[in-house]
Amino acid sequence: MRLVRHIKNMQKSGFALTRQDVRRLAYEFTNQLGFKHQFIPNSEMSGHVWLQSFLRRNPTITIRKSEGLSLPRSQSMNREAVKKYFDLLQKVLEENQLFDKPMNIFNMDESGLQLNNRLDKVLAEKGSKSVSAITSSEKGETITLVACRNAEGTFLPPAVIIKGYLSDFGLR
Repeated sequence: MRLVRHIKNMQKSGFALTRQDVRRLAYEFTNQLGFKHQFIPNSEMSGHVWLQSFLRRNPTITIRKSEGLSLPRSQSMNREAVKKYFDLLQKVLEENQLFDKPMNIFNMDESGLQLNNRLDKVLAEKGSKSVSAITSSEKGETITLVACRNAEGTFLPPAVIIKGYLSDFGLR
């Protein structure tokens, strides 16, 4: 079905469709194809009942909560960038003789939690692990969590970064 293919393609491109998007598309497709329908003309979208029936008829599509993904981040993940990263990593490990010293190899990751960013639920292919929807970077205040561990499995205490709060955590 054309609409199912379109929903899946948009999801794979990082532009997962909301329920309202799909209802508008159904209305547009129906008009373009010249089918008779009972959709409300003023709203220019199909109804809630139609959407529920559509989901029952197409069990490969489900409603999921999307995860925000900024446009720059979505564009930076490509084969060339990944290869360049691992080539550089190998060079650094060799130059510093770290291949046999897992206690000296650390990985750090940060996660930003936006306090007033509410993402819509979107339609996605059933069984999808994560569903991203590209968002603008102009959201609300962010709290940053930082985790770090070495290749041996030892964790450092996590750090929480909050705007406007300064603490020495007993380091002075």
